[in-house]
Amino acid sequence: MTPINLYLRLQALQRQSPKLFATVKALVGNQAQIEYPGGVRVMVSNPIAAPVDQAVFVRDAEIVERAPNLTYVRAEI
Repeated sequence: MTPINLYLRLQALQRQSPKLFATVKALVGNQAQIEYPGGVRVMVSNPIAAPVDQAVFVRDAEIVERAPNLTYVRAEI
């Protein structure tokens, strides 16, 4: 009989934190100051070495990937 790791099975059932959109505003060592669309700025870990003014996705106080730099468009219906 193969042993089952119950902890890993429990982790697989839990939801991941959401990825949030932000823009890198400053770099300090291996950390980055990011700005969320509402204007809030936070220091987070920057393991992918995202440059300043790069749009990124953030999860659990860590930049996880670069986001496309798209033009913001607002449409009212």
